[in-house]
Amino acid sequence: MVYKLEQLSPNDIKAMLDIPIQETRFYREVRQEGRQEGEKAAILRLLHKRLGDIPVEAQAKISKLSLAELESLSDTLLEFATVMDLQTWLDKQ
Repeated sequence: MVYKLEQLSPNDIKAMLDIPIQETRFYREVRQEGRQEGEKAAILRLLHKRLGDIPVEAQAKISKLSLAELESLSDTLLEFATVMDLQTWLDKQ
């Protein structure tokens, strides 16, 4: 069904479903995923600027964090002085 909907405009979908697309679970989930991906990308850029190269293992752990954990990391990352500080934070999650 999603593939059929991709050709329709939000107004077409609203008319068809009698609800705005923004109120659908699918829309909310896609929006959440997009927000999570954006947060991850921003955090990795900031960590790279602050600490230099980030080990692949740390990047993998960051990619598995929930949105709440990513927000916590973004609040904390400016306190990191070394990659070891990041590793310690990730190990506590």
